[in-house]
Amino acid sequence: MAAHPLIEFVVAVHTESRPIRRAVESCITGAPAGSVRVLVVAHEISAASVEAHLDGLPPESYRVLPFSDGTPSPAGPFNFGLSQVDADYVAIFGSDDYFSEGFTAAAVDQLRRRSPDVLIYPVRGQTGKLSEAPLTRLGRQRGLRPQRDRLLYRTAPLALISRDVLRRAPVLMSPGHRTGEDLAFSFWLWTIDGVIDYDKSLPTYIVTDDVVDRVTAVQYPWGELLSPMFELLALDWATARPLAARRALAIKCTRVSILSPLRRAARSPADSVDDARALAEIVRQLRIFAPGFERYLSISEAAALGALTRDAGSQNVTQARRALANNSMMKTRIAKNPFYSFAPEGPSGRLVDYALAKLRSQSDGVTAGERQETGPALSPSQQRDSDSS
Repeated sequence: MAAHPLIEFVVAVHTESRPIRRAVESCITGAPAGSVRVLVVAHEISAASVEAHLDGLPPESYRVLPFSDGTPSPAGPFNFGLSQVDADYVAIFGSDDYFSEGFTAAAVDQLRRRSPDVLIYPVRGQTGKLSEAPLTRLGRQRGLRPQRDRLLYRTAPLALISRDVLRRAPVLMSPGHRTGEDLAFSFWLWTIDGVIDYDKSLPTYIVTDDVVDRVTAVQYPWGELLSPMFELLALDWATARPLAARRALAIKCTRVSILSPLRRAARSPADSVDDARALAEIVRQLRIFAPGFERYLSISEAAALGALTRDAGSQNVTQARRALANNSMMKTRIAKNPFYSFAPEGPSGRLVDYALAKLRSQSDGVTAGERQETGPALSPSQQRDSDSS
């Protein structure tokens, strides 16, 4: 590798109203000469109109390529962009998001010194909440593990990924899905046989909430929402992953993609018989994919899954909500198998690490109220992560 690694950010933009100049400037400002490039994929819009927004920026620091696939999903433009890059490290980037000042220089220095396969950076919302995804073991920043460090709770592949790792990927963003397109790639990425670091001292990636036209900012029916998960659970390479990694995925998907939406409202799209059937089937598939994962769930969480698989009618969804509404200490803090209550994925084990995260926050000068286990990111799959605490 050269004196410093080359990073290339891939940004997909589908409307001229996005603050694309802010995104690109945050990637290149302060970077050592020749260390950063940005590839902007103009998805279903004129490349010339995007270039006009970037006029005046160093021309060698970015390029704009047109792309059209007729699908309102970030999967196509991100896959196209990733196929065009040849840098040492690559990262996807939201066109309405940006890095805090000093990020790129700090990241280049970290990559030069340590050369990890993947470098995760901190993420926070525009309001100041700092994500705790992944909620790692105390003091753990190097050589993270999928289950023990809860890597899979960072649904989005928000990280600097080495080109060698990217070339080995059996899948990138899954086409044909309007949401959850990053699920399979993220599962593969967070379970690689390689060095995954998380440098919490880096300036943050900031997710904005000032843009309301995100392609994926839509609430979908359960059948469509669960489609990427059904697809992933059937992939040969996914079923060949170690059981601990498969259980970590099953636990995360259960909490974030199934139970959190059920908690959010008294009624949801799951009230239909078809959606209830989809929920019942995904639970059955998760049990096949990751046998034993339910032992780590709280009593109320496990009861909700049990309710979902009792029959094919919509009444089982109501029963699942009732199980989740039982907020007694025993039902929410004790695991279905009590011996796993304080495991990293157990309900009380998570509480212990939350407490430790708060202590770290205070020592870093950040109040506990500014942190959350998971934060918003580039798609509903990431936005749902914020409900998993």
